[in-house]
Amino acid sequence: MLHPPSAKAKAVVKKQKTLANAALPKIHSVAGQSSSGLENIAVILLPGEQSQVLQRTTVSGRTDRLDPDLQPWLVVEIGSGALYPQTPITRKIGGWAHDVRIGRAQRGLDVGAEYIIMLVVVGQETNYQYTKYVRNEHENKDGMGSIWPADMVVLDKRVVVRGPY
Repeated sequence: MLHPPSAKAKAVVKKQKTLANAALPKIHSVAGQSSSGLENIAVILLPGEQSQVLQRTTVSGRTDRLDPDLQPWLVVEIGSGALYPQTPITRKIGGWAHDVRIGRAQRGLDVGAEYIIMLVVVGQETNYQYTKYVRNEHENKDGMGSIWPADMVVLDKRVVVRGPY
């Protein structure tokens, strides 16, 4: 038998909707910029497009400006479209470098497979969900699924290839 949601649960849902709705104008503002405008926000510098990468590889980039209500993240998308949040990016202006995991840990199982490393910005709700996922990653090896959050905008991306090492 299903029980009606508690007052506390209703309040949490209402707060989440409010946060998501508050972030949407900022997300749409970022999304509506030309590609040259997005380059002025943040970019991935390394690895280069179609680079062969290790299972654990360092992604470096630069942040030039960022809305204080949006959080940048590195997210890996696999061939099926599933999203794997990796790490939040520092909000400081300037250069940064963070490690990400690409593909399977066991050597040789995904040699030659393509993966997409994305630099995205998200609103508070998705930031909360991504942070929760990263903290409990050992519980869900299937990623966040292939449904893109409404409050996520891709600022830059690189297609990389898993190397034989």
